[in-house]
Formats: sequence, structure tokens, C-alpha cells
Amino acid sequence: MNRRTRQSPQECDFIGVGVGPANLSLAALSHPVPWLRGVFMERREQFQWHPGLMLPRAQLQVSYLKDLVTLVDPTSRYSFLNYLATQRRLYRFLVASRDGCSRQEYETYCRWVAAELRTIRWGCQVEGVQLHGPAAFEVRTVNGGRFRSRTVVVGTGRTPAMPDFARRLRGSRVLHSADLLTVNPRVRAKDVLVVGAGQSAAETFLHLSCDDSQLPKSLTWLSSGPGFQPLDDSPFTNEWFNPSYVGYFHRLSPARREGLLREQRLASNGISQSLLQAIYRRLYDLDVQDGERMRHRLLTSRRLLGLEERNGRVLASVHDLDLDRTEVLRCDVVICATGYTSDFPAYLEPIRGRFSFTGRGFDVREDYSVRWDAPAGLQLFVQNAAEHTHGVADPNLSLLSWRSARILNALAGQEVYDIEGSATTITWERDGRPHSQEDGRSNGREALWAHDRKDTRPYGQDDDRPYGREDDRPPGQANGQAYGREGRRTRCQEEAQPNGPEDDRPQDRQDGQANGRPQDRRDAQPNGRKNGGPEGRRDAQLNGRKNGRPYGQGDDRPSGQEVSQEVGQEGCPDEGSQLTDTPAPRHPSGIRVRRGGRRVAL
Repeated sequence: MNRRTRQSPQECDFIGVGVGPANLSLAALSHPVPWLRGVFMERREQFQWHPGLMLPRAQLQVSYLKDLVTLVDPTSRYSFLNYLATQRRLYRFLVASRDGCSRQEYETYCRWVAAELRTIRWGCQVEGVQLHGPAAFEVRTVNGGRFRSRTVVVGTGRTPAMPDFARRLRGSRVLHSADLLTVNPRVRAKDVLVVGAGQSAAETFLHLSCDDSQLPKSLTWLSSGPGFQPLDDSPFTNEWFNPSYVGYFHRLSPARREGLLREQRLASNGISQSLLQAIYRRLYDLDVQDGERMRHRLLTSRRLLGLEERNGRVLASVHDLDLDRTEVLRCDVVICATGYTSDFPAYLEPIRGRFSFTGRGFDVREDYSVRWDAPAGLQLFVQNAAEHTHGVADPNLSLLSWRSARILNALAGQEVYDIEGSATTITWERDGRPHSQEDGRSNGREALWAHDRKDTRPYGQDDDRPYGREDDRPPGQANGQAYGREGRRTRCQEEAQPNGPEDDRPQDRQDGQANGRPQDRRDAQPNGRKNGGPEGRRDAQLNGRKNGRPYGQGDDRPSGQEVSQEVGQEGCPDEGSQLTDTPAPRHPSGIRVRRGGRRVAL
């Protein structure tokens, strides 16, 4: 019999629960920030993304540049382009993937990133989250692990949504499209019904109609809408997937937000034009070859009212919205591609009574923290659970890295990544205010520019170094020069200097531009870095470090040599281990984060 082992609690700056693309993005973006100690917990043994829908023809509906990091930090080693380069597939991808990236390759990319990060604990299921006095959360795992932190980031994703009458019959005959490959229902020579009119329903229909060895006897596709409508991918519609729109949407009234989400449905729930074309062509070819091989019916303006099992078959009651009448369809298999919902996580039940809710879920602030009756200093953030407060882009991959950076800035209490001021064609502002102002906050973040970081450290923390990091770094990195990135002072350190700034320029000129060039291009860089020339692109070579740089950047090794995959500086110790008590500098330094050619100094 397995016994739970009670272990000593471990302290960290933040805890991520669940590792899908959202929290994987947060883990990748927090990797270059050595003074933030985070740990991520995932019940699965490896990264998986909708395994039941990983169909061979499924394509992403967004650009591959909207990966885990690129739109926030284009130079990150965890970008999709760097993944392709390390796999020696960059040129082939550009030739083969004119229509975008497949979901299978995106999952492979995510697994590659996950394998590089030591802050993720696989096979670690969270049992409960509760308060440990007024100063910390305590997160307990099913195997007896205990972790304490002032910040928790919930990223356990959305769950398949099914009508109650379908959920009661869920199994091999009635299933959600999310379970298609895991259940693998018998469809050969059967009558199959697909319910839904979004991308998942279309992918399911095409998959079932393309396997000649497993063709159903009949395949019926049911849509409650007037047709099978395409995704609205037009330029002005895509402005809703811009960070500037999120702040604007958040400040609208709940009723107006709800109305907009209904109007914007086809911006996220429509079907890709290429997929519609592939389905139409496949049905045409089947009819030309032999119309009796697989009968197919596409029914619009039909709403599923109920399901009943009888004599080994499933009877589906369907209402015709156009003719206002009900009909019964006899099926062997029913596949519900009826979307996903954000359920309240069971592990938060011990503190459920403290949260504020709207009609559709958590009451979420603009920085993705949840409003709740909490002791001062404790924060809980949510990923992919704020469509009702942040807009149509929230469950989409489009703003994945931006949302993670927003959360990272908020939990750090200062600007780790420069994500404000995204340009738009449509003007998104309200009452003349910039989109990033809310509730007296500066750019949506609390002002935590204190000289002493005691107020921002987690309960019981005596050390500002990354979780589990020892002071065995190469010379020159003891003050926070992480992964070969040269140190620059924070605003806190500027104010703490007894003799003031190094020169008499205005503060914003020191942190911004010098001589008409961005700060990171001036001649203050060591080892001959001049004006951002080629000789200066050596971020990962400081003090002889070879790991942690994008492939091919500033590489002085012989051609063809493999890129070093060394990681581990950011790693958390195993459960039960203790943090070192060795003192470290109070203030973070040495971080340089890039965005669109600019860098933000910490």
C-alpha cells in the first residue's frame, strides 16, 4: 500500500498549477529571471495538448509566430523558429508549411521547450490549495509534497462541455470530440452523428470521411447555425487579438462584454477556409467515386434536444429551427464537438468562499489576478479562464506570451517585460484614457519599487536567488547576470547609489536612448560591443557560457557543432529538499529582456 510521506514545506516566489501552453509560456518567460523562484506542477508524465484531437490533418488557426515567447521576447531560446533551427528543419518548414503549422508539430515544439525547463514537476498532482496563516498559500500534492508561496497561477485549462443528457451517456457510443483518439469509437459501417459547427467538428468530420478502411455507413453533420461558417480572419477583426483591445474590453460593462462576445463568435469559433474547402472536395470525390460508399448529410439550423439509448443504438432528438418541428435520428455513434468550459478547479475548494464571481466565472482584474477576500500581498492569477472579462482572444493562442508576460510583471511587482503601448489601426481608448490604466495602478501593475524586497518575497524566504540555485556560477554572474546577459541596474539600484546617476543626463535618457540609439546599442557594452554591430551579438558568450542562447546567435564554435542544451540553473530541488541559507544580493540585476529590438533593464 502506498503511504503518503509528509514532507517539509518548500518556499518559492510563485507556483504554477497545470502545464499546458499557457503555463509553459510563463515557465519559459520566467527562465531568464534568476531572482524569481517558481515551480510548476503537472499531473501528467509529459506535455500533452488535446491528445484526443491530435488528428493528422489538423492545423493551427494562428501564425506560428504566436508561440510561447516570440511576441514578447523575439530573441528567446524557446521560440518556435529556434526550435526549427535546432532540429535543422527551418528551410524545409518554410517550404512545406505555406498554410501554417500543424497541431502535431506545435505539440512537439512545446515538448521540446518543456524538456529544457527544470522548474516543471511532471506526475505531480495538486490535491488542494489553502491559506497558511495570513502570509502564504500552501499547495499540497497527492504524494505528500507541500509548497508555500505568496502567488499561485492557475493554468489547468478548460474542460470539454457537453449537454447533461449527453454527459450521462458518455462512453464508447457518446463522446466528446476531445476523446476521439483516446476512445477510438468503432465507426466502420456505422451511422455516425457529429454535433457542432466549429473547427473541432469540422476536423472530426474530415477525419472520419478520409479513412477509406474505416468509412462509416453514413455520416451526418449537425449545425445549430444557418450553415457551416468560416473563421473571420480579416485584418480589422484581428485587431480584437491585439493587447490594446484587451484593456479596452475589460473596462466595458458586463452586459456589453457579453453582447460583444456573441457578435464576435466567428472570430474564434469559425472554421478555417482551407478546412472547409478540403471537406467539400472530399465529399465531392466520394460522390464521384461511388455515392453509396458513405452517405453523408449536412444539416443546418438543427439543435440537439436529447439522446436516448435503445436496443443498442442511440436515438437523437433534433429540433428543426427553420420549420419548428422535431425529428429523430438513429445513430450508432454520437460525437459532440460542443466546445469547452472553465470549471472551478476542485483543488481550490478549501478557499472557494473567498472569491468574487461574475455570471461566467472568476471576477478577473486586468492583470489576470482574481478579486477575492485575501490577506494583503497574496495573489492568485488565472490563465485561459477570463474570456468573459478579457475578450474573445483569451482562450486563443494569439495572446499567449503577452498574457504570461503581463502576469509575470504583476507577480514580480515591476516591469520584467516591456509589453505596453502595442500599436493598433483601430483606436481603442475610453474617456480619453490610455488602455493600460485601471484602478489607480500604473500600467496595470502595483507600484513595488521598494529599496528592500522583503515586502515582495514569499513567506519565509531568506534568499533572493532562483529556487535551488547555488553560488557556483562563473565569475561575473554572482550579481544576477543570468545566461550570459550583462547586468544593468534597476531603478531601485539607481536610487540607492550614494553618488546618484553616473552622469548628468535625465533619468529617462539613461534608461532609454543615448545619442539617438537605443540604450542597448550604446558603447556601454563590454568587450567591444559597438552600436549593436555583429561583434556585439554575443549574449550567450559572457564568461565562457555556452548555453542559453538562441541557435546561431553569436556562435564562435565550428560550423555544424551541436547547440548546447545545458540547463538547470533555474531548477527546483526535488520534493523534500531545502533551500540554501546562503545570503544573496537584495536587488535583482543583470537581466536584459528584449522586445522588438528594445531591452528592459531590471
